[in-house]
Amino acid sequence: MAGWRDFLEEESEYQWMSFGAFAIFIIIGAIMIDWSGELSGVTSGSSQGASGLVIDSTSDAFIYDDEDGRWISLRGEVNSANNANCVTEQEGITYFCSGQEGVLFMDVGNGWEPYGLVQDLTVIDLATNGYAMMMIVENGSSTTFSARSLGGETISEISSHDGDMSLTEIIATDEGWLAAGSWRAPTNWQGTSPASSSFYELVVSITWDASTSAPIYDIVHLGGPGVIHTLAATHGGIVAAGQTDAVLIAGDEIKHLDIASMSAAVDSNNDMWFFGNSGSETIAVLTDKGMEIESLPEPLKFTPIHAAANGANVEIHGINAQDESESITIDVDARLAFTSLRGIIDLGFIMISLLILGVMGWNVTDAIRKGEVF
Repeated sequence: MAGWRDFLEEESEYQWMSFGAFAIFIIIGAIMIDWSGELSGVTSGSSQGASGLVIDSTSDAFIYDDEDGRWISLRGEVNSANNANCVTEQEGITYFCSGQEGVLFMDVGNGWEPYGLVQDLTVIDLATNGYAMMMIVENGSSTTFSARSLGGETISEISSHDGDMSLTEIIATDEGWLAAGSWRAPTNWQGTSPASSSFYELVVSITWDASTSAPIYDIVHLGGPGVIHTLAATHGGIVAAGQTDAVLIAGDEIKHLDIASMSAAVDSNNDMWFFGNSGSETIAVLTDKGMEIESLPEPLKFTPIHAAANGANVEIHGINAQDESESITIDVDARLAFTSLRGIIDLGFIMISLLILGVMGWNVTDAIRKGEVF
């Protein structure tokens, strides 16, 4: 032990050697810290086993495209679904929006069964909330809402509106529902050029009194150019993630998160992941501590189309520059795991720092014992 103490003893013949060793330790440590900043647990491919581009998914079903058309897989059983719009899990029941008028399917564990809509509606997406089901439905070149009671026969009229809403996402709230997508502005709206994009991020709130009256909606958020692609409940509110910005909606309060994305998903830890465009080198993660930025091991090689949690993983599916489907899977627990590179580096620095401080403390104690001035 005394030999090691000589390297840290002031004015000793080993002092410059210890300074040099410490400098090398700092440089190597800085390089390893930079390496450890890369996100752990990223692998190529999908655990769902899809042979094409996944466009929507739940825990046991997913819709995907390949060169032969569009398909839906339910616990490994594959069926043709050329016009499919969505598959969603609501209160333990999986619903399949077939894209055909008046046709909706549901699964309670025994395979797909038809769910009668009565009306000739094409459902884009749906969400249940206790007593009622709210559906986004096609209305000519636009979209609107229709509701029906669950376990009853009450069916609402279709909501009417001015303008052109293209809504694709819906989620239940304490007050009713939120729906999101985009609003198409009229030509030259607020000086916009006819040649420029005229779609703006849109979030609306929806209520229904369980009568035959049409659902009522109000605009909650009208954002920048682009669309809202994801609605997800997390961290005390609902996040609407879009191509220009993301907003956290909690009651009447709206907080801008200042993060643009092409796709997003909430993981098993209730953290929300935001994925940018092809070539992105980082991923944003919204945790209970705020927004964190993670570095990817390599730039994203495709444009994300769909992201979803799958057990302890988050999967991202998209199209690469060769117009081929591609995907990656992220083990969300590996990001925080003690055995990750980041955890190992942290442990190493803690142990070495404790060793250095221990030896220095030994020297100080020994100097005090001998009555030395320092």
